[in-house]
Amino acid sequence: MCQRMPSMSHSDGPLDCRIFVISLPGSSRREGVKKRFDSQSVPFEFFDGVRGRTGMVGETENGRTFDSRLSPGEVGCWRSHLGVLQKMVDENIPFALVFEDDFLIENINLLAEQIR
Repeated sequence: MCQRMPSMSHSDGPLDCRIFVISLPGSSRREGVKKRFDSQSVPFEFFDGVRGRTGMVGETENGRTFDSRLSPGEVGCWRSHLGVLQKMVDENIPFALVFEDDFLIENINLLAEQIR
């Protein structure tokens, strides 16, 4: 979670973290995501997702070999999340919330309260 532990009640103050939303460049979902966060003045950043590729069987990346059990979409998803983690390391970001652009939050107002 973001930095406010062990208690996570609103009275403890706002969460100190960044929000990343993984989304493929040019995705039509970006507009809806932006509207949801902007409606509550919640700052966030899009992180450009990585497209999976066909022909991944036997391909290696950083010493790992992909096998036929991973679909191109799964590989792209994995690479996208790994990219966010790398950004956190590179920029010394200790805490973050990471969403994909098809996330569902039942009460975005509550999330907004916790982040402010």
